[in-house]
Amino acid sequence: MKQHKILFVQPYASEASGADESLLYFLDALNHQRYQVHIAMPRDNPYEARYRSLGANIHFIELDRIERALSLSDYVLFTFRFLSSAIQLFRLIKEQKINLVHINAATSISSAIAAKMAKIPLVYHIRMIPHSMSRFQKIYMQFTGYLANRIITISEATRKMYSKAAPRHTNKLKVIYNCINADSFAATANGNLVSKEFGFDESTFVVGCVARLIPWKGQRYFLQAAKDLASKYPNIKFLIVGDIPSPKYISYKEELETLVVKLGIKDRVIFTGNRKDIKNVISALNILVLPSGSASQQEAFGRVLIEAMCLGKAVVATAQGGIPEIVEDGKTGILVPPQDSVALGEAIEYLYERKEEISQMGQRGRERVETLFNCEKSVRQLEEVYRELVELPKGENLK
Repeated sequence: MKQHKILFVQPYASEASGADESLLYFLDALNHQRYQVHIAMPRDNPYEARYRSLGANIHFIELDRIERALSLSDYVLFTFRFLSSAIQLFRLIKEQKINLVHINAATSISSAIAAKMAKIPLVYHIRMIPHSMSRFQKIYMQFTGYLANRIITISEATRKMYSKAAPRHTNKLKVIYNCINADSFAATANGNLVSKEFGFDESTFVVGCVARLIPWKGQRYFLQAAKDLASKYPNIKFLIVGDIPSPKYISYKEELETLVVKLGIKDRVIFTGNRKDIKNVISALNILVLPSGSASQQEAFGRVLIEAMCLGKAVVATAQGGIPEIVEDGKTGILVPPQDSVALGEAIEYLYERKEEISQMGQRGRERVETLFNCEKSVRQLEEVYRELVELPKGENLK
């Protein structure tokens, strides 16, 4: 069996990265006899050891990346810094005799340029729904569509977004859901450790929001909903799990901390910061809440939802973006409108008053994850893309 070399490009280095977590699950289930894995990443990527444990060959390159919010000045700065990345990646492709480049987040254009210069197939993985569809964003989407041989989106909602921005390239799109190995994830989860850490006992009802601390993730609405619930139910505790991804969001974190005091719920809310034991934290919850989304920003998938569901947790989330593809409203959780603290609070209260329904939703959620978001299914779909591309004549683009 011929072994093909795939270069995965991971532009970001973050302590809490859904893109990294999802790629790790893909690599764990990938056929390593058929595919040799190489990864280009920044030197400070905290997932390096986990990638190496799966047999990945690591190459440190300071990669260019385009952020979610794009302005003209962003593009000007980007033009000057992507050249170095493109040259380094091209040399890497040639030295390692790479057969295919897979960009794990559609923010690095130098990787695409390097792949095209080397005349090898290119896969773009779209993991976000941009907060605004500016003229520059549309141009970028159209350009990546031109360069790519195949474009993978993590939800149908993401596919529709890309189709609207770059309609000429819809034939290259393929939806492959993020996946999770439910058995291994659940087997090592221990919520008792977290309950002991925070002083929860059997009577404590714990509701948690797990997300980076950025405005569109909606933690402020979670806290507003918590105010009324805290006054009604003395045994409810609320966890805010996560932290800011960069210093530019410090004012939002301070806003949340001030809001807790203003609402009079400081003794009922715990800010945990980033956690490496996220499965233990989720296991300690009675309900997981994902209140993300706004008029201009949507959740492309919501990885934490499938993590909670595989642990048998009922979830409350917003009905936007890719979330309705994960959560069946009324069956595996409850969906509410974005930015609606009243509806959010009512959904949490509904489940609080119906503990048996929480258990039933959790069981159905686990079954849904095993059916739709299992890694064997998703990785086989990914390998189909690879087989299709490496068998094409060198440099040929899909029509």
